[in-house]
Amino acid sequence: MENLINAFLSYERIEKGLAENTIMAYGRDLTKFLAFLSKQKRALADIRRDDIVDFLASLYRQKLDSRSVARHLVTVRNFFRFAVAEGAVPADPTLTLESPKIRRSLPGYLVRRSGFSSSRTSAPHSEYATRPCSRCCTPPACGFRSWSACALEIWR
Repeated sequence: MENLINAFLSYERIEKGLAENTIMAYGRDLTKFLAFLSKQKRALADIRRDDIVDFLASLYRQKLDSRSVARHLVTVRNFFRFAVAEGAVPADPTLTLESPKIRRSLPGYLVRRSGFSSSRTSAPHSEYATRPCSRCCTPPACGFRSWSACALEIWR
């Protein structure tokens, strides 16, 4: 099985042109997966969908973030696609697996600033002196009313 993993990592490096850090992460992920399979006493050809679900559950029990678990799943999926193409396994057990929900952090929000100090003008002595700079710099199709930005700032 280690020969297949080495062939997979070489394939990812050479054929797909993935970065060295990605290849190293894939190697670590597959090492964890191999350790899990050896504890379960499962051969590569005998792996079922439930085994992979158990592996992902064990990663959650180790308090891994959902992004890390999703990366492990991507690694295992790519590995099984490769293994099926090479004829090492009869079927891909990851075909019906869904990716875990990735938790998104909340963005910073806008607050009203006291005063209009953020509303600088592009030409202070011109007829357009009351327009804020954001009006000149904001793309027209971005869906943001630039005139309302003069009294707002991003709060972190």
